[in-house]
Amino acid sequence: MADYIYSDATRQPNLNLIHVDVAASDMTNKNLEYCSYDQDSSQITVSFDGTLNSPDETSLNGIVEDSYTLPGVKTDQINLLKADTESYLGQLYSIDTRDTINMLLTESIRDGLSDRIDYINPWKSWVETVYSYEKDKETEISDSTSIAQAEAVSWDFSQYDSSNPDISVKGVLTLVGDSYSSTFEGYLERMNATNIKLVRYNGQYVIIGREILKIPAAGRSLSSSDNLITSDGTDAGSAMSADNLYYVYASNSSASVWPTQLRASTTTPSLLNGIKYLGTSGNAKNWRFVGWVYPTATGFKDDENQRLVINQYNRRRLYGYLNPGYNNNDSATSASFTNTNFEGLSGGNSSKFSWIATGDDSISYEFDALVSADNGYRAFIGIGEDSETSAAVAMATPPGANMIEITTGRAFLPGEGFHYLKLLGCVEGGTGKVWVDSARRGSTADPRVSFFSVILFG
Repeated sequence: MADYIYSDATRQPNLNLIHVDVAASDMTNKNLEYCSYDQDSSQITVSFDGTLNSPDETSLNGIVEDSYTLPGVKTDQINLLKADTESYLGQLYSIDTRDTINMLLTESIRDGLSDRIDYINPWKSWVETVYSYEKDKETEISDSTSIAQAEAVSWDFSQYDSSNPDISVKGVLTLVGDSYSSTFEGYLERMNATNIKLVRYNGQYVIIGREILKIPAAGRSLSSSDNLITSDGTDAGSAMSADNLYYVYASNSSASVWPTQLRASTTTPSLLNGIKYLGTSGNAKNWRFVGWVYPTATGFKDDENQRLVINQYNRRRLYGYLNPGYNNNDSATSASFTNTNFEGLSGGNSSKFSWIATGDDSISYEFDALVSADNGYRAFIGIGEDSETSAAVAMATPPGANMIEITTGRAFLPGEGFHYLKLLGCVEGGTGKVWVDSARRGSTADPRVSFFSVILFG
């Protein structure tokens, strides 16, 4: 081991910098064991595994001197500043991402793609502002006349967080000339009786008009008390009311009222270059169609009995389920009917399923029922489609059946809008019964023995 002693270090050297600079140098022997500093004697000791040759010792002399003299401190500070600049930018946009975006900007200028240019330019200016700030701080360090002054220079890149345009390569690629992109990485869902929300789904970006917007992490909300928009995207002066169908729209930052918000409207959407918008001209082009809602007297509903918040995009498989008149009392429960024409089964709304149809997706349903009839008579079950008295499909028991399982249902494509399915029953005579549940017989709750199930998309 060989020690190299420096006795004129009048201030605490940056020992870490010595290690870093040796590793980064062109020295042939970089086997530095340790560095130490004795403040009383102003002595720096640098120990190597093996003796340095003359060129290596010359390099080491410069490295050690830089660790405690003004030129060295300036270099150290500037290197730290540049590293912090790249770290800040790299956390938001990697070097590869920055190179790709700059390449796309060059191509867009060449090809005259104004939408892409308008999207990228604010980001380019923002990056240049960050580098300009770095340059100002570098000048401040270089102009320092003392070590203390150089070390006192500080910087804070977080001041640029709020002005970051937050663009992406994917966002650039979705903009092609004058076309309207279909990109929509959001999903409309019920939050509670008075609020629905557009949340992120398989991403976070939506394109409205030619503007790329990020859905906030907390989503974008719409309250039942928010005013509607008119056909041109202005304030309609009133909010939603119960038992009416509404179309939900999201706006971009160019909307004349309520920019970057959700609003409902009674106006049906129009196709604009293959994408549904509030309208095809003026301010209406700043409102993109998101989905449908149908408020009830008790607010927004989205459950197994009512699917009344439905999406235009990213539709998922949903289900519906009815068990009319279920009574968890450790005793068999039935829904009775005596009319010879179809009537709704008892159980109130628990015998009705309602939903909003998109006009694009089919719905399938099935009623599996345990039914009985009086002697000599048949009992019928049926499903009313938007009717409480007319069955679209039906099935009957044999005469006088005593608790027999029968099934009816179908799949079909309903037109866009609000619809409902009603469970119906009728008899040839006497009384018919649909058995809803049975006694527990050791179960923790009454088992359901008849049920109605629905599969749809929304």
